[in-house]
Amino acid sequence: MPLSYPPLKAVDVDGVKKWTAVCRACGQDVVQVPQLVKAAVEQARRAHGHEAECTRAQP
Repeated sequence: MPLSYPPLKAVDVDGVKKWTAVCRACGQDVVQVPQLVKAAVEQARRAHGHEAECTRAQP
């Protein structure tokens, strides 16, 4: 798996486009509450880091 951050996915919250992210390694939500894109990116990078270095993934 390449060294990358979890990909963002657009969701519609009350007519507003917000973003969330799920780690492909462990399958857990990285961004718990959908946010505007800049906040979602910052939270994903700070709270999770790279997917290839995910410590929550099951072997």
